[in-house]
Amino acid sequence: MVSKYIWGNKIYLFSFHKTKKMIKTSKVLGLIFIFSFLIACDKEENNLGGDLIDNSQLDHFTSDSTAITTTYRLIDSVPTLNPNFPILGASSDEEFGTSEASLYSELNLSQNDIDFGANASLDSIVLNLKYTNFFGDTSLSQHYLIYQLNETLDTVKKYSNESYQTGVIIGDINFTPKVRNVEVVEEGESITFLSQSLRLDNAFGESILSKSGADELKNNDNFKAFFNGLLIAPQNEFGLNEGTFFTINYESSNVQLYYTNDLGSDSLDFEFNTNTIRLNHFEHNYDGSNAINSLQTDTNTELLYMQSLAGMDIELDFPELTERDSVYINKAVLIIPRSEDTIVNFETYSELRIAHYDAEDNEYSDILDGNKSGGDYDGETNQYEFVITRYIQELISGKTDKKIYIRSQSNFSGSKTVFNGVSHPDNKIKLHLTYSKEKN
Repeated sequence: MVSKYIWGNKIYLFSFHKTKKMIKTSKVLGLIFIFSFLIACDKEENNLGGDLIDNSQLDHFTSDSTAITTTYRLIDSVPTLNPNFPILGASSDEEFGTSEASLYSELNLSQNDIDFGANASLDSIVLNLKYTNFFGDTSLSQHYLIYQLNETLDTVKKYSNESYQTGVIIGDINFTPKVRNVEVVEEGESITFLSQSLRLDNAFGESILSKSGADELKNNDNFKAFFNGLLIAPQNEFGLNEGTFFTINYESSNVQLYYTNDLGSDSLDFEFNTNTIRLNHFEHNYDGSNAINSLQTDTNTELLYMQSLAGMDIELDFPELTERDSVYINKAVLIIPRSEDTIVNFETYSELRIAHYDAEDNEYSDILDGNKSGGDYDGETNQYEFVITRYIQELISGKTDKKIYIRSQSNFSGSKTVFNGVSHPDNKIKLHLTYSKEKN
C-alpha cells in the first residue's frame, strides 16, 4: 500500500503492508502525535507566522515604535451584590481625590423564637468586623457611622452606584484597627487582624431586647420586617495622602447583643451569612486631583491613572496596525511602566488583566479565551508586561477590530496606580514586536 503525506511543502511517499502489530503500533504513535500537538497548541508564546511560509522567503524585524493611542473608560458602576469579601474604607490623595466604600446589609437571626428570659436587661451591643486584608495606613484612627435602614434590601439593586434610604444612626464609632500579628515573609509583611468590636448605641440593643418572645423575633422574615438592615459608612475625614480600606470576611463578622436576666449573663448573635443580602457602595470625587486633568485631556497623556472600586480603566488602540497580509507576528509584548509618582501608603497592583469591552452589553471578555497572558508586576523593572501575540496577529490580519482595556484584577480592591503614558518623555508605554515580512 502506498500513502502520500505533505510536510513542509514536500510530498513524501510511503509503501507498506498492514499487519496486526503495525495497526496497534500506528494507534500508539497516533496518540503520541495528538498529545504532542495539544501540548504545542497550549503555548501562548509562539511564532504564529513561523509555519505560514518558508523561512528563507522572510525577513525578520523587531520594533518598539508602534503607535499607541490611550484614553479612559470612566466606570459608572460595577456589580457588587452579595460579595463574599466586601470592602470598607476611605482615602484622600492628590492623585485621585477622595474615595469611599460603604456597605448596606441585612441582619439575620441565629435562631428562631428568641426569648431573653425574665427581667432581661442590656449590657451592650457590638458590631464585630473580621478583616482579611487592608490598603493604606492601619495606624490611622477611623471614624464610621452605622445607620439603620428605612428600606428593605432586595436583589434588584446590584451595582455599586445604587443605595438605600437611611434612618437613625445606631453607631458613631472612632477606632484604630487592631493588629494581632505582623510576620515578615518573602513577599513582604503578613498581617493578621483581630475581629474589631465596634460598640453600637444602647438604644438599638434595647429596641431588640424589648421584643423578647414577640413575633418580631419569631423568625427571619419577621425580624427583617422589624429591622430592615444597616449601613456601615466610613467618614472621609482624612488629610491629604491618608486613608485606609479593609476587605471584610463577611460571614465571620456579626452583631452580638450582651444581656443579663434572672439566670445570669448571656449573649445572642445576629448573623451575616450566605442568605443575607448586602450591597457594596462606592463613591469617587476627582475634583482638584491630578487624575481629573488626565481624564479631561482624555487622549495620549503623559501619565495614566487606574483605580478600582468602579474607578477607571485604560483603553488602548494601535491605529497603525491595519490589515497587512504579508506580516507575520512572532511575538508581541505590551510593556506598561509604573510611574514614580506613587500613592503614599498604597502599594501598586500585584497583577493587572487585559480584556475586550462590549459597550452594548456593558461586559468585558478575555482576549485569549481565558488564557493568562501576563500582567504580573515586576518590582525590579517597575513595570507590567502582557504577551498579546495572537491579538496583534488577528488585528493585522483583519480578524478583529476590537480595542483592548487594561483593568484591575478585582472590583473590591483598594489599590490605585499611576502609569507612564505615551507622551512620557523617558519611559513610555510601548509595544515590543518581533515579526517577519515576505521578501520583495
